Amino acid sequence: MISKKYLCIDYGARHVGLAISDPNGIIAMPLKILENNNTLFEQLQKIISDEQVGHVVIGESNNTDGVANTIQTEIDTFSQTLESATGLPQSKTSELYSSRLAKQGTVKHLRINPRNIDTRKRSKIERRIDDKAAAIMLQSFLDALH
Repeated sequence: MISKKYLCIDYGARHVGLAISDPNGIIAMPLKILENNNTLFEQLQKIISDEQVGHVVIGESNNTDGVANTIQTEIDTFSQTLESATGLPQSKTSELYSSRLAKQGTVKHLRINPRNIDTRKRSKIERRIDDKAAAIMLQSFLDALH
């Protein structure tokens, strides 16, 4: 049986957020945040194998006017390398506002008023959103499919 599981990748210069779908490709869930280092591809290949991923979705980084951000070149290179390494089909989806939505949801979930927390605590909260941003992107992608 061919897996309908989707893995969404929110690529960043320091962190890479991952989200996974259920086996039917309907519901997206945050999975993990990886450091963007020399073990990234090895870790991704293990996750793809362990989770039996059948399709990869990668966030595109564009400004509100549709022009690619400076990191988009890195994302394109990353995407091509991953496709060569895994042979899995890929799709692109916009990551516009996904981090903002994830951050708002995280702050609300923790019942913290963002104006009343110190910078260190806010930074710690914001570091935990890459996987949630990937889940927001993946859910949007999956909703468009169905």
